[in-house]
Amino acid sequence: MIEPDLDQLRQQMKLPSSALFYGWLIHNPKCGDFLHSFKQGQLTTETFWAATPESGFEFTQFEHAVETFQLLQLQRKAVIVAAFDVDQKIVISSPQQDHESNNDAVISHTLSNRILH
Repeated sequence: MIEPDLDQLRQQMKLPSSALFYGWLIHNPKCGDFLHSFKQGQLTTETFWAATPESGFEFTQFEHAVETFQLLQLQRKAVIVAAFDVDQKIVISSPQQDHESNNDAVISHTLSNRILH
């Protein structure tokens, strides 16, 4: 996977250039949840999912998100999304989505008093 350009994503999502990059998240669009954590055993791997992006695990580096995505074999279940902080809301969009379809999935969640780093 090629890392999407954050400035291009901001433009496609019609976000202000001041929108802060929050991190890369792994998102299950069918259920609407976000990867929180995982635990590997000898025979199985358990994944734990969170209902909101602020509760999901945020990757600061795209490569780490891709490595986890592939390790957990989530290709048929989830997508890697970029998340931005816009006026105390997390806005996400899927960089893998076909932008010619004009169906960019933009989801907005209000932050619950979390200090962003």
